[in-house]
Amino acid sequence: MSTICYNDCSRRLDSCQCGKRPSNVKNVITMYCGSNKTALCSQQAIAEALLDLMEQTPYREISVSALCRRAEVSRQTFYTLFESKENVLFFALKKDCRYSCTLPPSRNEALTALSQGFGRYVIEHAPLIALLAENDIMLLLRQALRNGLEMCQEFTACVQPSLRPFAPDFVAAAIASAAQTYVQKGCDLTEAQLSSAIRALLGGGWMM
Repeated sequence: MSTICYNDCSRRLDSCQCGKRPSNVKNVITMYCGSNKTALCSQQAIAEALLDLMEQTPYREISVSALCRRAEVSRQTFYTLFESKENVLFFALKKDCRYSCTLPPSRNEALTALSQGFGRYVIEHAPLIALLAENDIMLLLRQALRNGLEMCQEFTACVQPSLRPFAPDFVAAAIASAAQTYVQKGCDLTEAQLSSAIRALLGGGWMM
């Protein structure tokens, strides 16, 4: 098992391009993140099986045994690759996340880049986010986003020192809330419109 860096480099934390784990990072997710093709295929099969089961069964009623049967893997394989069902969802949430840990140096450009990345992510993963909302586990999305931002030194550098303990969770909560609203209210915003809305919310542009 390894601690995975939740940003675009997707490498083990001890060798990722984003530096060592910041001291303020809490509850870092652990899962297999090696290069063995069989293990990677099993990870993907488990993730797909869980999402398939969630289409039919409430998340809390899905047992690890049922998940393993659907994915056609053993329980030993499951626990070798993931520590819990929650980590399977973290894997699914991270897989194609489109925010970058390489942010422009200026505040406005960095905010725009973050908003565009998150807007793209929400639209591309609306079905998965809808499943999280239906099962009342949106907190998992918030935690995954928070961990990624905490580990991103470029994000930290954009934040005032006194606000750094608060900024990752504030941004993650805002994005998770916007994502939940988007999927639950059946919004038909384009990617550009959603990104613009996210930027306005994060930048305080929603005030009259």
